[in-house]
Amino acid sequence: ITFCICQVFYNYFFLENRKFLLLTIVSSEFCVEPKMGDADKDNQVTIMDATVIQQFLAKNIIASEIDCEAAAVSGNYVLSIMDATLIQQKLALIDVSF
Repeated sequence: ITFCICQVFYNYFFLENRKFLLLTIVSSEFCVEPKMGDADKDNQVTIMDATVIQQFLAKNIIASEIDCEAAAVSGNYVLSIMDATLIQQKLALIDVSF
């Protein structure tokens, strides 16, 4: 998880004649890093992720409806049917890595 920092407070305190800096970070929200394979942005890898990739490749949905970075599981940074197939294999417990 990557936190999006909203405010940082700097406070100094002294202990045994030494000065210390205390940082207090206040965050009102956090950003979740993309999960590999989570093409539909629901924080899970399911068969719907493979379906969304297929729909995108068939031009049935637009780019804003898919997380291309998380969907490109084949490692070549180009979204293809291979990415959908790898997700399906992973869900079928076939030994693939991404």
